[in-house]
Amino acid sequence: GNIKLCYFQLNGTQNKDEEYISAAKSIAKLVCENNTMLSAAHLFVCKGIPASVHMTNNLLGYQESAYTYPFLDMIGVTPSIFKNRFVIQNNCYDITSPYIASKIGENTDQEDTRLGFHTVLDQDGLTAPKIPVSKLPDISYSQMIIPQVISANYYGDNNDVGFDTMEFVAQVYGELKTTHMGGALETYLQDCIDSMAGYANYYKYQDFITIVDDDKTYGAYPIDSNAIGGGVGYKDIYTTGDYIVYSLTDLKLAASIAKPGEVIYVPEGVMIEMSDNSAGTVDTIVLRQGIILASNRGYVHEDGTVSTGGVIRCSMVQRLGIIRLLDETRVTGLVIRGPDPASHLQLWDRCFKGKTSGRGHQPGHDYLANATPSVGLLVRGDNIVIDNCEASGFSSSAISVSTNQNNFSSRGLKVHHSYIHHNQMKALGYGVTHGLGYSEIYCNLFNYNRHSIAGGGQPESGYKAYSNIEMGESVGHYFDMHGGGDRRDGTDIAGEYVEIYNNTFLGNKPPYTMRGVPTSHQYFYFNIVYNPRTAFSENSLKRDNVTIGYNIWNLQAGNTKPTYDLNNGS
Repeated sequence: GNIKLCYFQLNGTQNKDEEYISAAKSIAKLVCENNTMLSAAHLFVCKGIPASVHMTNNLLGYQESAYTYPFLDMIGVTPSIFKNRFVIQNNCYDITSPYIASKIGENTDQEDTRLGFHTVLDQDGLTAPKIPVSKLPDISYSQMIIPQVISANYYGDNNDVGFDTMEFVAQVYGELKTTHMGGALETYLQDCIDSMAGYANYYKYQDFITIVDDDKTYGAYPIDSNAIGGGVGYKDIYTTGDYIVYSLTDLKLAASIAKPGEVIYVPEGVMIEMSDNSAGTVDTIVLRQGIILASNRGYVHEDGTVSTGGVIRCSMVQRLGIIRLLDETRVTGLVIRGPDPASHLQLWDRCFKGKTSGRGHQPGHDYLANATPSVGLLVRGDNIVIDNCEASGFSSSAISVSTNQNNFSSRGLKVHHSYIHHNQMKALGYGVTHGLGYSEIYCNLFNYNRHSIAGGGQPESGYKAYSNIEMGESVGHYFDMHGGGDRRDGTDIAGEYVEIYNNTFLGNKPPYTMRGVPTSHQYFYFNIVYNPRTAFSENSLKRDNVTIGYNIWNLQAGNTKPTYDLNNGS
């Protein structure tokens, strides 16, 4: 019952049929007898005429009139073909009210709508088959397992590695012929789940996300009752709004008339496409002051199922972003999906490998721009909140922070309790990136970004990042702030300040890299880092105005004790 197009596709040859000379010749013979064919599909798709068709004693799921015979549309072919070449007789149709019918080689005036042209009824009133009903067994669980990472967006970075591992586990488990799964198999199974879902090291080290030593807390920890990354258990989930939207037209209208404090709600199961591929255009929605755009990511229904949230997506690359946020707006509980989750490593090689000259803009950047980097949320105001969202698939940045409406550095942005991943185009690829603007970024899950947090390093910019979890995968170092050398402005300034504390970094990349000097300060303390301190060069971590406090390094080797960095910058 799952065939979609046709049962038999008959291609034609370059030769013409001897009898119907305008039609192409196909195969010599087709025999179809005593088959059950229940799909809502055509019997034939023909580009030529077979020399012989013998189709008898079959059970077909639908009424005979539902099946067409496209060779009758070929020039010169007449119903007489059912007399001498095509025997389509004594077949049973309509499994719910069965009857037997046959094709004949002449026209028939049909009053019976169950029959098509050139068909006669052979036998009616047959008994429909009875399908036995089996009651499903009652299944109960001692504990309802709810995933900690709530995601609507899946990307196969590791191709079939996870599935290959799963197949290996199943094979070994079968060979053991036991109902008990040993520790090694459990490890393999967890590996394939992590690989397929893109969890990296998150579940392997979930017992070491937070470590308490001497009454001091290291690594990421929930600052309130909400889980890091949002989702299940989030306390401030919307389930309706002042404007409930199901399409781009609805969304544009609601955004144009909504007042401060009103909620535009995208229900779960709704996917709003912001681009028109046929026209080559992408819409940008502007949320004016005080408007809330919401869905219900993490909402748990009575039956235990969990909503991943309504989706606003863009399937075309674009530079201007799909949602522009002005003062005091909020985006919460939504999935923001971009068009390009790939890392584009080969593109980077073509642009820059062996062709760079110092830091900053290179000729390869002009070539890279042809890829048309994509952007998700545009922060263009003060006191904006982005929370309990999933944002992924943007080659430039999922969240881009810049000036407010008065053209000053935006302030008061809070990005929290969200899952931000697969924004990883090499040379770009940011989770949250700053131009002229300041932000507070906390309680998020990050994975598969080039830099999860970054900045252009302008003097009027900075961020605080705390209680975030880097799950492990990244194209480059996790957090970043450019220096004057990147901008080629004759300075060494890397923003006003950067504060990185109580984060957990579960991968091999550096937690951050110094590319200049902040005008005020940069702090790095109470973090947990996967690799040892010696794995990173001094120049990458230390410059003037930088303080590295107590942190736990080398988690991968089992270390859970903090050390203090004595050689801090002045």
